[in-house]
Amino acid sequence: MFAAPASRLDDGIIHLIYMKAGISRRSLVRLFLVWKKEATLEQIDHCPHAVYVKVEALRLEPHSPKGIITVDGELVDYGPVQAQIHARLARLIAG
Repeated sequence: MFAAPASRLDDGIIHLIYMKAGISRRSLVRLFLVWKKEATLEQIDHCPHAVYVKVEALRLEPHSPKGIITVDGELVDYGPVQAQIHARLARLIAG
């Protein structure tokens, strides 16, 4: 799934997509299946639980003492998660 098709390697932005509490598993799976077929952000606009924001840095702090956190589909240690853009820190060649 390519969730942020307007993103570019050098845009200096983190395209953050997150789900607010209250979405059912069924609705989440349905949203992911739509995203897999057509990668547009319009589906996010139609889902009251999905939020899309462009940021240069972020810090996510869990509200509960236990849980599971994934970043870009990878399991990470449970706790605060931070990310930020480091512009021009490395050169990347992509083809």
